[in-house]
Formats: sequence, C-alpha cells, structure tokens
Amino acid sequence: MKSLKGYLRQNYSPIGIEIDCEYIRMLQVKREDGLWRVHRAAQESLQPQEGEEDDTARRLAAVIKRMIRTYSFHGHQVVSALPNRKVDVLPVQLSVADDNGLEEKILENARARLSYGVEQAVIDYLPLGTHLKSGAEKRAFWVIASQRSHIDEHLAIIKGAGLRSRAIDIKPCALIRSMVASGYELEEQLLLIHLGEKDTLFLLMDKTGPLAMRVSVRGYLYMAEKLQKALEIDSISACSLLSGYGFLDYAADGRRGDNAPSDNTESVIHEIISPIFEEILGGLENFLNYCHAEIREMSIEKICISGKAYMIRNFDREIEKTLGMTAELFNPFTLPGKDRAVHPGIDVSHGSVYSVPFGLTMRES
Repeated sequence: MKSLKGYLRQNYSPIGIEIDCEYIRMLQVKREDGLWRVHRAAQESLQPQEGEEDDTARRLAAVIKRMIRTYSFHGHQVVSALPNRKVDVLPVQLSVADDNGLEEKILENARARLSYGVEQAVIDYLPLGTHLKSGAEKRAFWVIASQRSHIDEHLAIIKGAGLRSRAIDIKPCALIRSMVASGYELEEQLLLIHLGEKDTLFLLMDKTGPLAMRVSVRGYLYMAEKLQKALEIDSISACSLLSGYGFLDYAADGRRGDNAPSDNTESVIHEIISPIFEEILGGLENFLNYCHAEIREMSIEKICISGKAYMIRNFDREIEKTLGMTAELFNPFTLPGKDRAVHPGIDVSHGSVYSVPFGLTMRES
C-alpha cells in the first residue's frame, strides 16, 4: 500500500521559488481531479525590515522560511531559478553527428567564451529548435553556465530555509514550461517579453521549444527609480504613477477633457520614462535582427508580455505601436477557456508575475 507521505508528494508539486532582486515569489500547485490547480501563491519584498539580519543569505533564508509558514506551503521540495545576471547562456552551433564527443565540444566552447574558468563553473546545455540556420551538418545548442560560487550561495539559502533543492533552473526554460503547462495555444513563433525588476528578457520560441533569447539590463525598477529621483518622491509613489499613468495618452485615446488630469503629470512622466523604454526597444530591435540572421523562415505570430509589465499602464500598447503587432499580457491562470482553478483566497488576477515560479513547479526532475 502506498504510504500517506508518498500520496501527498504525488498530489503536491515542488514549491517554485523565484528570487528577483527586491522580491521573493513562491507558488505551488496541487493535483485535484486529474488537473493541476493553484494551491498557494505569495510574494514578499526583500527590503530589510527592522530587526532583520544584515547578512543577505541569512535574510533571504529567513524570509523564505517565514513565507513557507505564513502561507502554509506544503512539503520541503523546491525548484528555484537563478537570476539572469548570474547565468551565462551562450548560443553555439557544433559539428556533431551524434552525442559522441558532444560534452567535450561544449566544454571547449565554454572555455573559450566564458570570463571565468570552466573549473569554477557549473555547465549544462540545451538543444535548440530545428529552425536555426545551422545547416545539416551542425546542431544548435544553448551552453548554460554559472559560477560555482553562485550555485553554492543559492543552495545555502534554500538549505538555510529548511528546504531541499530538487533542481535549479533558468528563467527562459521556466517561462516556456509555464506557457506549455498553462495550455497556451502556440502554432507558430512567439515573442515573449518578460519585464523583471532589474532586467528584461526577450525570448523567441515555437512549439518545438526555445529558438533564441537575450537579456536587456533595463527593467521595471529602473523606470521607478528614475521617477523617484526626478520627482523627489518615494518608491511607492513612483510605482503608483507608473500604474496610474505609465504610457497613458489622453490625446491619442481621444479622451482629452473627460478624465484627463488638470496638470501636466502625464507629459512629465512620459518625458522621464520614454528614454528608458527606448533603451529596452533598442535591445529588442538588436535581438530581432540577430534572430532574422540566425533563424530560417522567421515569422512571429504573437507577442506575449509577462512579469511586471502589468504594473506600467499601456506598456503593451507601446509595444504594439512599435512592432505593429498585437501584444497580450500572459497570465497562466486566466487563459480563456482553460480550467485553472485556484485555492479560495488566492488572487491571481495579476498572475503574470508568477509566470516563472509556475514554470518552476512544472519541472519534472
């Protein structure tokens, strides 16, 4: 007879944990009636509070431990993701007919391109889709590397919280898994723009898997910090302005005079954040040029936006105007026609920010 613990392990996913600069996000799903349903979802700020440890690793472990207890997450198994800044993802095309000698060639490529020695690194690789212009004699991969010290620090945080690490993932793979597990329909190529706290991830994929990715060093917090300094306001007020105004344009919407503010708040905010948005778009343009050069028959069917983009009003419309394509906010829990029930009391109306931890929970090993 199957033990009760074994039964519970089968019915609860591991806890997906994303540590992203100023926030920790955690999510867990539970199998009910053959379907995965959201069981717990929570996020907390990493800003030090009075009386908390100054040591970053201990403070992170303490926050995770408190969240596990406060929000009643089940079990101790964890799948987590390294921040983008602590991972190197190197695209490579190798002349290998089969897997014989593949790992040696991966290491050779990493040794030539990484800024740190392979002896101090943890290295893996991922085969890419078949649409790359690699030729019949070559195969395309991502070489995925991180300094061993980053891995050790990350594992120490998980262990310090009293948890056990099942796997450490990278955000691009978690996002792809999130889209697949959510039931998002994808026939052709899709461009995903994930706006994080400190950076923005551009990811091109199709139904066979990832095709290309790039990280821009500008993210949500950069916009908020610029507003703080320029207007001499606190962070909460800056975030509120991004949410309330963002790229709102009353004149373009034909609503000038209805609900338009009597001051010039709208234009002041635009003047501050537009150059940052242009930097992000510049990175996106460079990424798309790279994709056109590397991918056969490139044809983007959809644009999805995830992460903290929902916290900037009309961010999706600015993307639409720039690229001339419809952009939609990806929420893995509210897809039309998909049964994605949640535990009572959990608000997933802004589930876009949980795209990474949801993908982490769906990792099988």
